[in-house]
Amino acid sequence: MAENQNNGPEYGRPLNGAGVLRISRSAKMRFSNNKSYKIVTSNVRSMFESGKINNTIREMQKHEIGILGVSEMQWPDHGSCTIDNYNVYYSGDDGRRNKHGVAVIISKEPKNMITNVVYHSARLIMVQMKGWPVNLNIIQVYAPTCDAPDDEMEIFYEGIQSLIRSTKSRDFLVVMGDFNAKIGQGTDDAIVGKFVLGERNERGDRLAEFCRSNKLIISNTFIKLPKRKLYTWKSPADTANKVIRNQIDFITISERYKNSIKFAKTFPGADVPSNHNLLAVTINIKFKTTSSAQPRSKLNVQKLKSPDLRIRFENENEIETKLLSFQPDDMSIEEISMKIKNTIMEVANNEVSVVRSRKKEVWMTDEILALIDERSRYKNKNNRKYKDIHRSIRVLIRKAKEEFHKKEYVDIEGYKEDTIYLTYTRKLET
Repeated sequence: MAENQNNGPEYGRPLNGAGVLRISRSAKMRFSNNKSYKIVTSNVRSMFESGKINNTIREMQKHEIGILGVSEMQWPDHGSCTIDNYNVYYSGDDGRRNKHGVAVIISKEPKNMITNVVYHSARLIMVQMKGWPVNLNIIQVYAPTCDAPDDEMEIFYEGIQSLIRSTKSRDFLVVMGDFNAKIGQGTDDAIVGKFVLGERNERGDRLAEFCRSNKLIISNTFIKLPKRKLYTWKSPADTANKVIRNQIDFITISERYKNSIKFAKTFPGADVPSNHNLLAVTINIKFKTTSSAQPRSKLNVQKLKSPDLRIRFENENEIETKLLSFQPDDMSIEEISMKIKNTIMEVANNEVSVVRSRKKEVWMTDEILALIDERSRYKNKNNRKYKDIHRSIRVLIRKAKEEFHKKEYVDIEGYKEDTIYLTYTRKLET
């Protein structure tokens, strides 16, 4: 009998031959054939600036990013909002400060697969998604800087650990963000690849210890790339003659799913104003749609500011309500209530149009969006031109917001005057 000549790694094991927790062979085959998905993280150095969130989402669209983790979001409180069909889940301070902050921005396609969001703190947020054959848990982090006390760093890692304990061990786990740590070259550790920058520091030792205890690998150190595609942070003092760049942002994933990584790199040319680069990994995963209630249509109640429309709407409801009083006595209260509700909604749908989802902020103009696209062409090419366009964008944003708020103020004042006039005339009539 001929000897088996297959000298490749055993099926179901990673390329380095290490043992892994096993799942079914059929599930692995289907997992390996799933759709590629791009998961990205970046420190944006504050999203508090007007228009920056819109600019970031345009870069997500340009680079086909489905999930973006954000460090140093600097939005107060916690919650979610929808901008240009992207869901933004953010976790910050208690509302009195705009410090630290993390967020996860998810595109239209996988946002319906979200099963839970944990707003842990201004440094940690977790989004859980329904996947197949395993679920996906994403933890976005923003670690304390190197000059922070050790106690603060331990509280940070204890927070991550508490989030991990709330997940299942077989789930696909991603812990990513700005760890403010240098993992260092020349290590023989299985959790770190060969493609890293700089020398390991104490924070790097703590990160390596955390990954080892949770069976995570630092995915963006296993893909061979030139050094210009490895660094994630550039010092403000960086020049052509004195290069000061480091690798302090990482995307760690479950070791058992190491072979699902297709690619990893940074995007130095992505136009998200910050001294950090976008860091991306492409993985094979398939999301599973979760059942959710259909969103209700919203009526454009702003139209009721028009006195004529408001009076017409009230008169039509008044007529229908009077007609209901002549209904037979055997009609139940529930039937009468339903008839009143249907009548009001029918008139409302006829008189007040349904609000459509906005594609951008109400004050955002096409001129600003065009300048944002133009600015991106000069990223890392012509710094002076880039800054000039950036200043022009900020001026236009400020002007557009002022005009929008001024118009809103005029509308509110007009509405108050109309309300006072109608109240006064009705009193005279009675």
